[in-house]
Amino acid sequence: MDIERLKICFDQIDDFKSWLYLGTGKTQSGYFGVIKEYLGTDLLFIISICKNFPNAKPDIFFLKGHSAFGDIPHLMPSDAICYVDEEGILIDEDNPTGVIRDAFRKAFDTLVKSLKGESERDYVREFQYYWGGTDSIVMTSFIGDAKLPKLVQWLVAGDGRNIVFEDGQQSQLYSPKFNAVPDESLTRQILYLPLSNSKGISFKYKWTIRTLRKVIFGNIGFKERVNRFLRADSSLPVYITIPTENSSRVHFAVSFETAKGNQHPLLDKKYQSEFKPIIVKRMDKDYLLPRGGAKKEVSNKKVCVIGCGAIGGIVAIELAKTGISNLLLIDHDYFSHDNLYRHVLGMNDGIGQSKALGLKKLIESKLPHSTITAIGRRFDEVVDGGEVDFSEYDMVIDATGKPNVGFQIARYFVSEHRGLPIVHGWLEPLGIGGHVVITNQKNGGCYKCLFRRSEEGRIYNGASFAAHGQSFSKSMFGCIGMFTPFGSLDAMKTAVMIVEASVRMLLGKENKSQLLSWKGNADDFLAEGFALSNRYNNLTSDELFKSRYDFINDDCPLCTNEVN
Repeated sequence: MDIERLKICFDQIDDFKSWLYLGTGKTQSGYFGVIKEYLGTDLLFIISICKNFPNAKPDIFFLKGHSAFGDIPHLMPSDAICYVDEEGILIDEDNPTGVIRDAFRKAFDTLVKSLKGESERDYVREFQYYWGGTDSIVMTSFIGDAKLPKLVQWLVAGDGRNIVFEDGQQSQLYSPKFNAVPDESLTRQILYLPLSNSKGISFKYKWTIRTLRKVIFGNIGFKERVNRFLRADSSLPVYITIPTENSSRVHFAVSFETAKGNQHPLLDKKYQSEFKPIIVKRMDKDYLLPRGGAKKEVSNKKVCVIGCGAIGGIVAIELAKTGISNLLLIDHDYFSHDNLYRHVLGMNDGIGQSKALGLKKLIESKLPHSTITAIGRRFDEVVDGGEVDFSEYDMVIDATGKPNVGFQIARYFVSEHRGLPIVHGWLEPLGIGGHVVITNQKNGGCYKCLFRRSEEGRIYNGASFAAHGQSFSKSMFGCIGMFTPFGSLDAMKTAVMIVEASVRMLLGKENKSQLLSWKGNADDFLAEGFALSNRYNNLTSDELFKSRYDFINDDCPLCTNEVN
């Protein structure tokens, strides 16, 4: 928006006692000085309008406010007022005058509340902004929201990175993911201090050792226990957590210069030297899982995924992202360059190696709290070898897409582990759809329930969208490299359906066996001369969903016989 139009906007706003255009800066913003009267005093503000206005909010500065009032909530060191989070904000681009007026009113109201002391709690919510500085130590933390004071482990890697762990066992588990070998790193202890309250948290003035003492000992129980830790090590750094209003906690830490005498700086009231602020970057489950939309309720579940192809690869990764930290991957196949465009593994993920092993490495490299076991053999070989106790698992997912393997899996678990939820997922060719069968085996239903026998005596999948008796395998070079034609998006749709249904069952939100199907476009399928089934032609997506519980075959030779 050009400057003349902006001047017209300012003329139309009656919130200002006066205003003045100040020119354009290096960022091509228009700067306007405005005076607002408050309690008989003229306050000077700068309103910065960027070149993307009105599609971006104005920046508003309380001129010399920081030097006059010190640190107050929502007033940045640059004198900018933090008055609204731009993420998700809806800006009326057809009303630029209103945008400027409403932005200023919101900023001014935010400032007034801060000046009145009505925003003191915001110091805690925005603690990470105020804490530390450019010369602060940055620490990666795997410490969760524990309730009691304790000694934890601070590891300084060879390249200078700082990582803090609950204990040596956690250090051994996670250090390799950061290329930090514990035996080759400097390790020291740090005292974890969970505060019970946040009274006295303020940044109006620079924090001193006296401020730190007041904050800690004014908000913590177990004082005698804390004192014992501090008396035992006069240079012990401390790792502090503060409760917030949303049941989370703020994490930060401090280290001290070498204490004079034998007393810890927090106990020695004569100690006046400055401490070193440590900025904590949280990597613990208590923070990462809710922040990423994962479910803490499933974090301790154990899930086995059989088949690590196009569908199984996505399923495994997305299960890990839901918060499930313990996965067993079983697949005898090797990752081939033929599958690059429909598999989560890529050029640098081990072409020619086990899909299960490649997927394990990929997930553990992306998600620090994942523990993945990979077995590069067929499911029947794993069972015959007796190397897995499936009774330890909460769910098994069959992503092989192969009916004969599906039969093996269903037969084994119906007979040996009745009650363990089994999920089967597979794709149909050329984008016509995909299916997921969830069986909890308590109210009947198994993978074999889907299959029927034609008049000619051939068995076929009754859930199929393709008419039975057709072959869909293709090859680029005769019999070598046979494959079923489908794309990555098709695999993704089915994988997402598997993951969503699995998590619902793990959370106890669904406990009935069911068949879920998604219908895709059939144009490519029909263009190849193939025929659709009555199920595809006669049922809408809504009807497919409503009939999801109806797949159970009362005459199933597998699960019915087992029940009886």
